Amino acid sequence: KHSVLYDITSHHLGFQYDLCVECLVDWNVGAHEMLFSVGRKCEQMLILTSVKIGYCRDKEVLSDIISVSTAKSAGKVPSVATLRTRSSHEGNFDVKLSSPGDWLCEACLWCPWNYLGRAISETRAAFLCLNYHKLLTAANRNKEACRELVVYARHFTASMQHIPEEQLMDLPFGLQGV
Repeated sequence: KHSVLYDITSHHLGFQYDLCVECLVDWNVGAHEMLFSVGRKCEQMLILTSVKIGYCRDKEVLSDIISVSTAKSAGKVPSVATLRTRSSHEGNFDVKLSSPGDWLCEACLWCPWNYLGRAISETRAAFLCLNYHKLLTAANRNKEACRELVVYARHFTASMQHIPEEQLMDLPFGLQGV
């Protein structure tokens, strides 16, 4: 469902092969298992394949966001939300996801990212995990695809900077506030 990755892989078959064979990893979890929690470093985008999960933005985090800053680093155009970890949460879910192809935590592919909420599988679940280190390696082997990814990463991080800090989430921009 990720239209940009789909478009790039359909035009660059070598990159598609590398993405499918070397970058994507299966992850199976049990019912009621926590997928991630607030404050921890995120290193992979999660793509739902067979799952029903709940996601919530930890209300306590809103007061703990320190900054959203821009800097350049090797291979990435970062715009990072730095935060202190809070352990308490009310247990309510802001959003429930259940469609194969939906994803979480895309921001970690394009900039340093710490989880801003938590996600819990409501049923047994299967994911494809896309690690940003592996994505960068595959992109570096496929220069045309890499150029397109860089343009998208710049657009993504620029768009993130227009979102108020208290509205940033681990969800795709289109699912925020649903």
